[in-house]
Amino acid sequence: MMNKLSLKIGDYNLNPVLKGKSELPSGGLSDLQNIVKWGTTVLLITAVILTIVFFILGGIGWITSGGDKEKLASARKKIVYATIGFIITLGAFFIVNIVGDFFGIEFF
Repeated sequence: MMNKLSLKIGDYNLNPVLKGKSELPSGGLSDLQNIVKWGTTVLLITAVILTIVFFILGGIGWITSGGDKEKLASARKKIVYATIGFIITLGAFFIVNIVGDFFGIEFF
């Protein structure tokens, strides 16, 4: 007997009929761990890339300031904010790893 929500495309049944409690889909902690691991990795890589971009933009602004104090201050702010953001990102990374170790979850 087919389930009302069953969808079959070719040889693939996209909604298998569940016959008992033992066949219920399970994800659990391992799937959550993989999602968090992937998310933290993507966020860390994004933060590093953005830090590098803002360091480069700050350096270019510093070089091209031509002695203008406003442009120099703007470039200095970019570099300082990029450094502060990177330190906060690394702190968050270490906190996530410490919490993960406490609960027995390996993120990296």
